[in-house]
Amino acid sequence: PRDVRITEIADYLEQSFRPVASHKNLGFSIQVDPEVAPQLIHTDVSRTQQILKNLLSNAFKFTEQGRVILKVSTTENGPKG
Repeated sequence: PRDVRITEIADYLEQSFRPVASHKNLGFSIQVDPEVAPQLIHTDVSRTQQILKNLLSNAFKFTEQGRVILKVSTTENGPKG
């Protein structure tokens, strides 16, 4: 594991899936909410990329028209109520 910028992961996914989107004539975007903090995460980069690649691969596989959007945002951790 190492520290990695969220934008680094997003850029990698953009480069990997832009050709797929073009080939299928689909829109594709990765939206990173500017409120996301921290901008660095401590993770196993290869595994994180693989998980996200699998999710995006499935999204493209089952999307015939329209677009695929990956949104990165934060959630509040706390009790619901």
